[in-house]
Amino acid sequence: MQAGHREVETEALALLVKLRERQALWFNSQKLAFDAAMMQNNWKKAEKVAEFTKAVYSRVEDQRYFDVRKWKAGP
Repeated sequence: MQAGHREVETEALALLVKLRERQALWFNSQKLAFDAAMMQNNWKKAEKVAEFTKAVYSRVEDQRYFDVRKWKAGP
C-alpha cells in the first residue's frame, strides 16, 4: 500500500471510531430522555423519543434496532 493511502486509511479509521462513539452517546442520551419522561409520567414525550429513535435505528443488523423497540411508553 502506498504511503498516501495509509494516511487516508488511518484518518478514515479514526473518523469511524469517533462516529461510533458519538452514535453510542446519542443513543444513550435518547434512552435517558425516554427514562426521564417515563419517571415524570410524560407518556407523550416518552413515545415521541421512542418513535424518533426507532426511525434512526431502522436496520436489523444494529442491536439498537431491537433495544429501542422494547421501549414502551405508558404506566
